[in-house]
Amino acid sequence: MESIHIEKASLSNLVADQLAEYIYNGKWELGQQIPSEAQLTQMFNVSRVSIRSALNVLRERGLIRTIQGKGSFVQSAVNVPHVKFALSERDYLEIIDLRTAIEEYVISRLLESGLDKEDEKAIKEQLDLLIYWSTKPHYDYEQMCQADYKFHLCITRASKNNLFSSIIESSEEQIISFLLASNKIVYGNYVQSHIDLFDALKNSNRNKTEKLTSEFRKSQQMKFKNFKEAEMFLINNVNI
Repeated sequence: MESIHIEKASLSNLVADQLAEYIYNGKWELGQQIPSEAQLTQMFNVSRVSIRSALNVLRERGLIRTIQGKGSFVQSAVNVPHVKFALSERDYLEIIDLRTAIEEYVISRLLESGLDKEDEKAIKEQLDLLIYWSTKPHYDYEQMCQADYKFHLCITRASKNNLFSSIIESSEEQIISFLLASNKIVYGNYVQSHIDLFDALKNSNRNKTEKLTSEFRKSQQMKFKNFKEAEMFLINNVNI
């Protein structure tokens, strides 16, 4: 097995970055088992402690999943940054309810009053950023999720309801953590749904807007369901 020389500074982070690159460039494919700790120790000529720390980094990024007694497997090929804390199923669902309940009410008000030019510009700026970051190789998920969060925040701010805006702003960390976790699988209409929502709001298209907000709630719940099912499939169908 080929030996890879690594400088001593920040060994575990350097190893983690190299392992992540194997996933991003397709050398290790989705669902594939990665080499064992012993094999990685030989490959990188570092201690097993450094390898374990590097694997922990990959798990925190959502790139691999370790199954006790079987090994570690590629779980995602998307560049997802470190999420500060794990969210329970109840946390996910409560965040979905929080965002959609506020936004559905806000949108109903905006359909009556219309978007002013300043708010329209602010929402469009975040939409443009979301589109831009989605075109980057491997996707820049941190930037995409920031733009996603700010896109919806700008919609909330357009209502001129300071309480609603404060609630969304105070939940920024939880919402972005939810986005980072739930968006590991990129859905084809993810960006397009934001474009459609902006166009519907801009043109005061009530039927289309109400349909999109309803689909948004369902899609967020489905993302969580699909992510949990993907985890269970990996556990139950990997043959060692």
